[in-house]
Amino acid sequence: MKRLIPYLVIFITIVFIGGSCPPPSLEKPSVTYQVIETGAKIRFTWTKVDGADGYYIYIDGTKKSTKELTYDVDTPAKEIKITAYAGSTESDPYILNTAPVTTATLTVYGRGDPSPDHPSAFGFTTDGTAVTYALANQADWPKIDYYLDDVGQPMTICSPNVRNYNTEDNSTREEATTDFDALKIAGTTDYLNQKPLTVGAVYSLWIDPNANGWDTQDNFAKVKVEEITGHKVVLKLAYQKIEGLRWLVTP
Repeated sequence: MKRLIPYLVIFITIVFIGGSCPPPSLEKPSVTYQVIETGAKIRFTWTKVDGADGYYIYIDGTKKSTKELTYDVDTPAKEIKITAYAGSTESDPYILNTAPVTTATLTVYGRGDPSPDHPSAFGFTTDGTAVTYALANQADWPKIDYYLDDVGQPMTICSPNVRNYNTEDNSTREEATTDFDALKIAGTTDYLNQKPLTVGAVYSLWIDPNANGWDTQDNFAKVKVEEITGHKVVLKLAYQKIEGLRWLVTP
């Protein structure tokens, strides 16, 4: 009987120390979102996670918490993560990438350039990249979001409906900064269909395909004029793919 005592001690040790159960895992929140307040906020909503004490919202790494099933983020950011937590246990994150797509260099020419092959217009593709188009090719007119015009005027960025290239009612607003990355959110007022460009200036772009004011089918972007030399213009751009959202946070 004495020989069984060491084995019994070992068994009890395994049960009460080494054999303790790991904390239960939590499901990743099932999240949907809606852009609200003319593109200034995103409202996140999710279903209850069984066993969760609450939820963490990470806004570019800054952690917030709530016990509700909805949260409005009003701080422009590049990434939002949402997790469920119970004590020290945390679920895998739901992740929404809110960073705009940057086109570091885009060369466009004013409409007065003598070469018909030089592109005087540009538009954003579905992946957010800015692409140039020659106005001589009418097949590309539906893709145009803006064109540059220096015929009888300073170099000016124009909406395509000014010259009936298509019916988009797009506009431009000059911002009070020359720092591309400092512009975190596009403005809401003082947009114009035709706006003269200045080297070094930063502008917000509002793309309104339905010509009906702000809605969640619109897109926003920002542009910095890096160079104007004769008819040639060099731009840097960042395009927000999430429709209706005005956040433009770049590194």
